Amino acid sequence: MAQIEKTGVILAGGRSSRFGSDKALAPYQGKPLIWHALKALRHSVARLYVVNRQLTDYRGLNLQGARIIMDLLPDYHPLGGVYSALRQIDAPSMIVAACDQPRLQPQYLNLLGATPPEYDLALGLWKNTVQPLPGLYRKNLLDPLRDLITQDAAGLKDLVKHVRTRLYFEGEIVAVDPLGVSFIDIDTPQDLEEFSHDAH
Repeated sequence: MAQIEKTGVILAGGRSSRFGSDKALAPYQGKPLIWHALKALRHSVARLYVVNRQLTDYRGLNLQGARIIMDLLPDYHPLGGVYSALRQIDAPSMIVAACDQPRLQPQYLNLLGATPPEYDLALGLWKNTVQPLPGLYRKNLLDPLRDLITQDAAGLKDLVKHVRTRLYFEGEIVAVDPLGVSFIDIDTPQDLEEFSHDAH
């Protein structure tokens, strides 16, 4: 599959407070959750990064060749995670997803990666809800992100109000991800149990 976007980022710097442990390492189909997210993203990018609170947490894991970088603002996850990636990675844009999204569809990631350059941000609109991850984030979002963090904004969705955004609507998404599984995220052990059961 063509690597149409050079850089991909997985956010793994959250506190996992609702999960009770580092959910990036929670097993799903015999592999850690983060492995599944990285594998999917690897299909669509040439360079791959993980943003985390510690540089050493995932030693010994198969990270699909990803490099770990520090979350500079771990108390502001996920805003701080995206800001940290844009600040530290030399790339004009990047596809960003979360470590607890094990069903990312490469076709949807490629759709994001093909967003015209006049847009600063590209996100999906699924079930009438803006989905901030996965999304395409461009380098010139650094200042708007910093402003939102300073204002204690609720989250990444607030960016839509301030920057040039390409929203992909449900009719467009179903052509590449018919069930919208790219947006599934795992917040609790119960979520993981239910999701693992449904996947069989």
